[in-house]
This record gives sequence, C-alpha cells and structure tokens, in this order.
Amino acid sequence: VVRPLTAHTAGRGYARLVNAGELLPAQAFVSHAWDGFFGDFVAVVGRVLGAADPPPNLWIALTAVWQGAESGDRRPAGA
Repeated sequence: VVRPLTAHTAGRGYARLVNAGELLPAQAFVSHAWDGFFGDFVAVVGRVLGAADPPPNLWIALTAVWQGAESGDRRPAGA
C-alpha cells in the first residue's frame, strides 16, 4: 500500500508526502509488527483512537519511515 506511493519520494515516508508543507507534531506513537495483517492494524488503531475528540496526530512508523521501492532497499544516496 505505502511502497508504490512513495517509491519516487527520494527517502521520504508516506506521511511527509501526504502532509508536505503542513507537518504536524505527533501526539501519539503507533508501531506495528511486520508479520501482522495491515487490515488488522488499521482496525485496531481505529478502535483504540477512533473515538478520540479531537483525534490525535499520530506518528505511525509504517507511514513515517520511508519503506523503499523493494524489499531490502536502502535510502537513496543523497536523501
């Protein structure tokens, strides 16, 4: 989901792509397990934080850190 959208971003994660020019301070940190299912992850985050009013700004490792274009890729030179 994230990798194809950020393959061209030269080392910037999905969150920076979506929030370019308007980065927000994180109010909650959310991590994930690589062997977990993405749908389960989204459901749990929604269940735990979905009722918050106002919803907190999340720092989600999966979207904040560049995921590379292919498995094992490293950050591009100069990024």
